[in-house]
Amino acid sequence: LPPGPYETWKYQRNLINRYFQSWQWPEFGGINLNQKTWCDGPYGREQEFVGATLDNRNQLSTEATARLLHSIIGGVSVSPERSQAMMGLMQRRLDPAQLAADPENQVTGFLGAGLPTHAQLWSKAGLTSRVRHDAAYVECGDCLPYLLVVFTEGQAHSDNPAILPFVSAQILTEIAAIAPSDLSPSDPM
Repeated sequence: LPPGPYETWKYQRNLINRYFQSWQWPEFGGINLNQKTWCDGPYGREQEFVGATLDNRNQLSTEATARLLHSIIGGVSVSPERSQAMMGLMQRRLDPAQLAADPENQVTGFLGAGLPTHAQLWSKAGLTSRVRHDAAYVECGDCLPYLLVVFTEGQAHSDNPAILPFVSAQILTEIAAIAPSDLSPSDPM
């Protein structure tokens, strides 16, 4: 593209960053969401936009992800109706037959695989050749509901479908050990 239209194109691609920055949440400082996800990597103007050293790559923190997921769960992200719609998109079934029928189920190899089948799960996973990420809201029996966000880096972790289920199972074990009375405020002295 010539310089003028390319600048317009970049301005439009950064709309997503300006949108989230307008929320003025400290967790969103330094995030970048303006890149597409690629199987084979960017090319053409996309490659130029991401930069030779990937300076303009997507960047997201676990804190920003947790804050956004918490706002969706709480019904305050965009609007209550949109939050419910997003929850519907993130709801995952843990039934083994359903999981086997969908190889891209975002449960197998992710946090949901570390949960019992009766748990309720809402999650969004990410997988590339270099990362394996998941963000999940879990309700499981008598346990306290919880939000868990785990990001990994490196090809070894990306290629390891057992790492996130292991973390998830360990967290569930710890959450299950917490009695509701342990969370009550102490009596004032």
